[in-house]
Amino acid sequence: MSQKLSPPADSERVTVSFRVPEGVTLLPLEGGYVSDKCTNKYFNSNMQPYEVGANSWVSLPFVRSIEDDLWNVSIAKEGGGRCQWKLRSIFVSFCLSDSVALVKGRKTIPSSYLFDFIGVTSANTYSVGSAQDFKGDLSLETDFFPIVAELSDKETGVRLFGGDTNSYKWSRHFRLNGTKNIFIKPILHLSKSVIVTQSDKLSEFTAEYPDGSRENIPYIFPDYDKLLSMK
Repeated sequence: MSQKLSPPADSERVTVSFRVPEGVTLLPLEGGYVSDKCTNKYFNSNMQPYEVGANSWVSLPFVRSIEDDLWNVSIAKEGGGRCQWKLRSIFVSFCLSDSVALVKGRKTIPSSYLFDFIGVTSANTYSVGSAQDFKGDLSLETDFFPIVAELSDKETGVRLFGGDTNSYKWSRHFRLNGTKNIFIKPILHLSKSVIVTQSDKLSEFTAEYPDGSRENIPYIFPDYDKLLSMK
């Protein structure tokens, strides 16, 4: 039996609008659907079958609006089809563009926002933090600073840092109620990059800030409040 999505024409929709700063590449929106009517079959380590509620994902490109310079995408909350899919979550990701000098020769790591619906909370496996409850339309403006991470395994990565999401106040994970519109307007401080280096002792990291100061930091996250004071 088909488990394809088939959103009805009258489905309520959620629109995500994103203002793309210069130097940023916006990735397609990822939408996750869940079904109570359909199941997927899996096998455990003993090859015994078991079934769980079915999940399905879609990838939708953003389209630029010339009038307000926003990139927009709309996704149906009702996935329809035989499985009567319901929108569970949407995932918005972006990264530094290849044209930015900091990216050359380095691995680019996306930064993300995660939004949950229908009372389901996604596991915090996307480095976005614990879910914050929010009702109605949502507008987000986050300051992002480039981090160049030089790790002991010789791999160098670059990503946009908007605060340690293990801290609830910097979380980019939201559990939404009655939300029809989400506006995301990142503020990029491209000239305020941080260099993070890892010592031979794998648990030790040092951050060099835009003003030239250095300090030891926990894991790979610099002092976000200090960065905000420099913007």
